[in-house]
Amino acid sequence: TALLVTLAEQEGKLTLDDKLTLYFENLPYNQWHKISIRHLMSHTSGIPHWSGFDQYWTEKSFLP
Repeated sequence: TALLVTLAEQEGKLTLDDKLTLYFENLPYNQWHKISIRHLMSHTSGIPHWSGFDQYWTEKSFLP
């Protein structure tokens, strides 16, 4: 993923400081609007890893 993002940045298709809302307009919570591609690539977005969370996909992934 990092390689593809880097190539897309070099081609001018995105920048690491683009916010997620540029690509995902319907994000439900304001906290998501602060997250950039750079945050995702450096694992500093604050989004927890889903592994190890009971009922993550059915319940917890919908929480802010």
